[in-house]
Amino acid sequence: MNHFYTRRSRRRRLAARLRQTARSASGFTLVETLVVVVIAGALASILAPGWLGFQTVANLNAAQDSVLQAMRQAQVQALNQRQIWRVGFREAGAQVEWASFAPNAAPNWQPLHPGVQIAQDTTTLKQNAGVYIVEFNDKGNVTPPFGKLSLASNRGDKNRRCVVVSTLLGVLRKEANSGCGSQTE
Repeated sequence: MNHFYTRRSRRRRLAARLRQTARSASGFTLVETLVVVVIAGALASILAPGWLGFQTVANLNAAQDSVLQAMRQAQVQALNQRQIWRVGFREAGAQVEWASFAPNAAPNWQPLHPGVQIAQDTTTLKQNAGVYIVEFNDKGNVTPPFGKLSLASNRGDKNRRCVVVSTLLGVLRKEANSGCGSQTE
C-alpha cells in the first residue's frame, strides 16, 4: 500500500509541475504587449523624421547628378556635331523634365527625378517660355548669360542642390544649400 501512495503522489507532483509549466508558457499578457507597442511607437516617432530627411537629401543629390550629366551630354553633343546644342529644364505638372536638343530640333522631354522641383527663386539660368536653357556653341563653350539651375524637394524643406554654369569655357560645378541661395548650411 505504501508503494501505491508513493506512485499516486508522484503522479500528482508531475501533473502539478506540468500545469505550472503550461501556465508560464501560455503567452504574453495584455500589459506586456502594450508596453512593447508603446516602445515601438516611440522609436518610430524618433527615427521617422531623420529617415525622411535622409531620403530627401538622397533624392536631391540624385537629381543634381542627373542635371549635371544632362548638361555635360549637351556639351559633348555640341563638340561632336560642331553645332550649337542646348539643354533645357522645365516643370510639367509635378514632374521636372529635361531635354538635350539642337536649336532647330524638337526637344524629346524626359523625366528628371521624382520628388524634386525647380527652385525658381534661386534659379538664374535664362528662361524662354517656361524652359530654363543652357546653350553650348560648336566648341562646347557656354553662350552667355551664365547661371544656375537650383533644385528643391517637393516636401518643402530648406535643402537645395544646384548646378552652376560659371565660365565661357563651360565649367559646370555642383553646389549645395548656401551655394544655391538657401538659408541652411
